[in-house]
Amino acid sequence: MSVAKAAQLIPLERSTAPVEPVAMVLGGGITGMTAAKAIAMSGFEVHLVERRSVLGGLLNHLHRIWPTEEDPRKLLEPLRKDLESNPLVHIHTGTEMRDLKGFVG
Repeated sequence: MSVAKAAQLIPLERSTAPVEPVAMVLGGGITGMTAAKAIAMSGFEVHLVERRSVLGGLLNHLHRIWPTEEDPRKLLEPLRKDLESNPLVHIHTGTEMRDLKGFVG
């Protein structure tokens, strides 16, 4: 049934849009920090936006990480220092996004 329906679909028209070599990552937890680092390592400028006053997210509230019982600061501190020292990374703590315009992707 799905294949028969797909055969009747009209293809989307191709369009173009200007591309800015800048990314924004919402959320400064370990995942957002890792994403921001990867984007910057690819040569793109990145804005890391965190609504709280510090990066780290939920890891800031943990004493140990399961199953290794490792201190979360051992993960967070080197990553935070890498981000702060990278000229392509702009960290915005205590910031919330109010509006978004443009294209996703």
